[in-house]
Amino acid sequence: MKKLVILLTAAIMMFSAVCAGAEGVTGDLLSQLNTRLFEFSSGVGAWSTELTVQENGAFIGNFHDSEMGETGEGYPDGTVYGCSFHGQFSDPEPVDEYTWTVKVSVEQDEGQVPETVEEGIRYVTAAPYGLEKAQTVTVFLPGTPVDHLPEGFVIWSHLQEIAPDAKTIPYYAIWNEADEAGFITAEVSETQDGTGTGDLKNEAGKLTGNIVDGSYVLTVQADGTGEWRADEMAQDDSVVRLAASGSENGVFTACYEPTGDGEVAVVLRHFNQHNTCDELYSFDLLVKDGKVQEVTGGSAKASPDESEMEPYVCGQWLEKDTQFTILNVSRKTEGGWDVEITSPVSHGSWVIRATAYYDCDYEALVYANGVKYNLIPDETTREEEAAADLWGTLQFSGREEDLQLVWYDMMNTEGETITFEKAPGLPAYAYSGEDPIEGAIADFLAGDERAERFLTEPGAVTIPCPIIHRTEMIDDAHAKVYGSFWILNYVRQGEILFNISGGEYPAVILLENTDGRWKVTSMEEAGDGEDYAADIERFADGDQLLEAMYFTGADLDAEENQKVRMQFIKAYVEANGLDISAYQDYGYDPVELK
Repeated sequence: MKKLVILLTAAIMMFSAVCAGAEGVTGDLLSQLNTRLFEFSSGVGAWSTELTVQENGAFIGNFHDSEMGETGEGYPDGTVYGCSFHGQFSDPEPVDEYTWTVKVSVEQDEGQVPETVEEGIRYVTAAPYGLEKAQTVTVFLPGTPVDHLPEGFVIWSHLQEIAPDAKTIPYYAIWNEADEAGFITAEVSETQDGTGTGDLKNEAGKLTGNIVDGSYVLTVQADGTGEWRADEMAQDDSVVRLAASGSENGVFTACYEPTGDGEVAVVLRHFNQHNTCDELYSFDLLVKDGKVQEVTGGSAKASPDESEMEPYVCGQWLEKDTQFTILNVSRKTEGGWDVEITSPVSHGSWVIRATAYYDCDYEALVYANGVKYNLIPDETTREEEAAADLWGTLQFSGREEDLQLVWYDMMNTEGETITFEKAPGLPAYAYSGEDPIEGAIADFLAGDERAERFLTEPGAVTIPCPIIHRTEMIDDAHAKVYGSFWILNYVRQGEILFNISGGEYPAVILLENTDGRWKVTSMEEAGDGEDYAADIERFADGDQLLEAMYFTGADLDAEENQKVRMQFIKAYVEANGLDISAYQDYGYDPVELK
């Protein structure tokens, strides 16, 4: 089984248990799974199997595995394995309050061509990875304790990398023991009473709007934390007025009565426990003859996924025109970001420390419970004194390639505004050592298409880690190298190189020396699943020591492998004159460059 490691800057929020109960009826589980998308993947996009559950347990799905290094005559751009399929979950049996077993049948869709080549890529129809041997699978409900899960599922769900301190899972999960495959859904929300019992919140049908006796009535299930608020219509009550709004029996209602003819927008907002708007809905009403006639163009807007914003706020930002101020923003596992802004003497010499949350009202990060420290004391200010209850926004502006952040201090009546610009990205990798074969391999890995695909954040850099087990010189101009080859990607966070993604590729690489320069001519990698061990055994060809070295190479934390990684990171830092003192993997302490 190919070991791929994904070290993400995204983190998982933990929610309370959702229990179906051992006495639940058969249809209860299938109704909960209806419309849910399950995914089994490497975590880095190389391959995935997805299935979407439909009514009564039927499902459809697809599998794809892109092997861009698997080329041949007529298909220089690689090979893609995949298929579309359908199947059925049936006969659910409760095991305990968290667990069900379900029978499953899977068939590939008809009409799929076994093999074809299109636009330089070979497409091969293959069995759906993770479901080949499936007959009975286990379903885990949200809230299942982590110590209740099989070890194989914990590995394939990437839970240890994404949330190493997790006590429960926040999603539905399917474990197919026969294929050692773990499928998971997106996170699900807490239930209404917060205890983890009862029906799950239906996001799609949560908010409804209806015209009742000429008035427009909005209703929404007021579950979870925070509160719903309807805009008072004082700014434009000539068309409608907010006649009533409030919550009763867990349902929030807002009623807008006509006061004249015309068009008007009404807005409903949800504010979380930090008093920031995390959902906003706007509806455009047409009022005629003293009645709401229609919703001329309803619009719904919610805050974006925080993980999608993170590349734009992590790392280093410099205050425009000063090149001194540094804005550090680090994601909190429970939501929001810890933010620190330090000002140079030219701008008052202060530091802000606060937690920011995205607010869809301002389309910005909004500080909550922040403090502002003065760094240089004067006659009236001491260093330890601070302005409490700081409130302000970090507003995005400009285009993605020249993005800016603008800090606006809302506690200052005159409005203090400071503009920040993204610090330059990390320089591209280039081998700086003295081993020509090692250098050819390192530069090849850094320029691999997969490395670029994994660079999910602006300013990131690929620093390879080729763990070479053996080099055989075929002749003066040809060499064969056996190794475990790692592609690792980093962004800068202060003086730390933070690892955001990566993967390990055990392989045999062939090189050729042309005009005094070594170049990689081919790279044969071990396959996935059952092929992983079989291919490594084939690479070793009976050499048990070499075979053992391959399996050791899959553990990046092994002491010898750490030395190789340290060597390549340190050489990159020194070659580019960077003030980097350590590297760090998600969930681990920084490792100092020795």
